[in-house]
Amino acid sequence: MNTKKLLIILLVAVLLVVYYLLGTGYLKQRREYAALSSRVADTTLALAQMAKPPDDLETKLAAAQADLDAARGLLPAKPSSTKLVNTILRLAEACKVKAIPLSTSPWAKGSIGDYSYEIFRINIAVTGGFTDLVNFVDRLENGEISSLTVENINVTRDTMSGAEGTPGKPVSATITLAIYTQPN
Repeated sequence: MNTKKLLIILLVAVLLVVYYLLGTGYLKQRREYAALSSRVADTTLALAQMAKPPDDLETKLAAAQADLDAARGLLPAKPSSTKLVNTILRLAEACKVKAIPLSTSPWAKGSIGDYSYEIFRINIAVTGGFTDLVNFVDRLENGEISSLTVENINVTRDTMSGAEGTPGKPVSATITLAIYTQPN
């Protein structure tokens, strides 16, 4: 009979331990459920308050991508260095200035932002009238070579010839030009 009582006490103790473990696990899960429910409600509210994307978002994205591709296409592929120099010399002749290429550097890699470009640089000496020089520089920047930029220009006037107020008075300039290619 002692063994029966001992067995019953042991069985009750085991049941109490199992009940305790199950009960505490249930209470822990219930607290976690309440916390997660609160987070889900907050997130749902935040999503409801966010502005809905416009209906034509895909159309706008496609148009922006097309504009970007078109802008990239404005820069030429890598042209011949000789052709570039000849184009600049023909333009100088048309503007009635004398241009002499002083130095060129080979095509070199350069980067702007996330894009890398090949850049051709040329230094030229130009002499002629001031208005002709201004016309030449303007036509360089807005002319046939769309990716040409004037990086540096140093202008000096010739004090040995002509009267002070003469508009065609000779000036000399050293101009550094850079020509960019399409991004890689």
